[in-house]
Order: sequence, then C-alpha cells, then structure tokens
Amino acid sequence: MGKKIFSFILVFVLLISLSGCGLTSPSQDPREPMTINLWRVWDDSDSFKEIIEKYEDLHPNITINYRKLRYENYENELVNAMAEDRGPDIFTVHNTWMKEYKAKIAHMPEEVKMSKAIMEGVINKKKVLITETKKTLTIKELENKFLDVVYNNVVLPDEKSIDRIYGLPLSVDTLAMYYNKDLINNANIAEVPKYWDRDFQEAVKKMTKQSNEGEIIQSGVALGGARNIEAATDILSILMMQSGATMMNERGSIMFHSSSLKTKGYNPGLEALEFYTDFANPGKEVYCWNDRLDASLDMFAEGKLGIMFGYAYHLPIIKSQSPKLNFNTVKLP
Repeated sequence: MGKKIFSFILVFVLLISLSGCGLTSPSQDPREPMTINLWRVWDDSDSFKEIIEKYEDLHPNITINYRKLRYENYENELVNAMAEDRGPDIFTVHNTWMKEYKAKIAHMPEEVKMSKAIMEGVINKKKVLITETKKTLTIKELENKFLDVVYNNVVLPDEKSIDRIYGLPLSVDTLAMYYNKDLINNANIAEVPKYWDRDFQEAVKKMTKQSNEGEIIQSGVALGGARNIEAATDILSILMMQSGATMMNERGSIMFHSSSLKTKGYNPGLEALEFYTDFANPGKEVYCWNDRLDASLDMFAEGKLGIMFGYAYHLPIIKSQSPKLNFNTVKLP
C-alpha cells in the first residue's frame, strides 16, 4: 500500500487566512491588539489549551478564541459566516473539501510580518514587542517535510495558474478496527481477526443474529453497503489497494481494475468489491448488513454491532453516546 493509502485517510486540513496565525494585512501594525478566531469540530478547547497559551505568551498582543462546533452544523455555519463577513481566521475541514473552499480563502503569502515578545534590560527586565519579517513555507519545503499526499491536497493553482499553498495538515488519521469486546467474548471468538480471511468471516457469522422473520437484529460487521456505513468508500478503497489494485495511473486516471501484481487474469478491484458486497448479499453465508439498518456508528454505540471501521475522531463520539460500552480498537486487518 505505501503512501497511497494516506490519500483516503488524511482527515483535517488547517486553512489560514491573511489575518490568521498572527499574520496581518500590509497596512496593519502587527504589534496592535489582535483576536484570532479558531473553529473546529470534535476537539474541546482543552485539546489546544497548551499550544494556545504558549502562542499567546510569545505574542502577548494576540488573543485566540477557540470555538467547537457540532459536525452536523459545521459546514452550514462556516459558509453562512463567510457570506456575512464574520468567518473564522483559522478553521479545519476535511481534505476533500479543499477545492470547494479555495475561492473563499487566501493562499499563503511568501513572507509575513509578525510580532514577537522579547525580554529587554539586565536588571529591570521587561517584555517588549518587536516586529519580524519571516519567509513562509515554500512548496519545496512542504514536499520535503510532509507526506506526498499533503502536496496533492493543499497545493492548488491561483487565478494566474501559479501553484500556491492553501492549507496545512493538522493531522493524518488512519482507519482502525473497533470491536465490541462483549460480543466477541459471547461468540467464543478467541482472537480478534487480523486478516480478511476465513477466520474473519467465521467471526462475523458468529456475531450476527437474525429474528424469526429474517431481520438482522445484531450484525457481525459493518461492511457491504454505503449509505449507512461510516467511511464506506475508504474501507473499499483500502481493500482494493491491499488486493494489489493500481488505484490511479501516472496521468491521474482512475484504474481500480489494473493490478500491480503480475498475476494473469486477476482483477483485484473486482475481487475486493465482491468480498465487500458479500456481507450485504442475503445469498451469502456472511450476510449481516442491509440498508434498512441504522447507521453503523449508532449501531456500534448501541452494542448491536460487533466490528466497525473508523477513525480516531469516532472515539469520543462513541464514548459520549455510550460511556459504558465495552469496546477496544486494533489495527486494520
């Protein structure tokens, strides 16, 4: 898989307007009092408390206001705030939203003026503000310091078709396997599956329960569908890559069917798709999912789902919905 997988699991990108991070417009004195508004989802302000305090200590004329928004309201609030000229100075979005927001943000300038607090005096020391002009991150430096996928997500052409940096990654998240420990134990499964093999399928079958009418009342795994499965596209993409599929050629064309493995007649994309959809096929032994079920995240939190695949940001959601749920996480099979 290598670095290809990261194109599907980079979660949040940090976008910077000209007034963010202590940057100013050319006519503004960077030593003047300034407030920076930072908007995010998932994390409470405590997660950024230490770094905010250190930044404000280094730049005492700057105050950072942190605001956490609900995920379901975030994009609508962001778009409305920008339209009314009350948008945040720094905000985070999914990497796939970058092009959508490009017209609403400024690219990173080549240099910025910044205020900085230094101590002066030998006996009567005091903190004074000075102004510094600093070069910002170049595209070459970005290529050297970050994963390849970061360049593809945040470097976009401006109105003159010149490549510019429009954001920076706040984190890179990878899919993990969440499993209900009680359901695993009740099904007498000795070890959590490590591979997409027969043991995995048998574990799913043991944890799946149907009513007398044939309705699924407990599912072994959230696989097979799209609408009601968290990260369905990412899961299927990873299955394809693990099978050896070439997801995209050098010209950027989507492949899927092409194989990086030298096996005649082997179609890794199709093999992965069939494996995935079997779990939603009533004619298969591993049938455990359909589009009538609740969202996989809700089912897992309710203790009705044995295995789901999710990111780190799903962890606090599950804990808030079901604080007594007995579950754990392991690496993706």
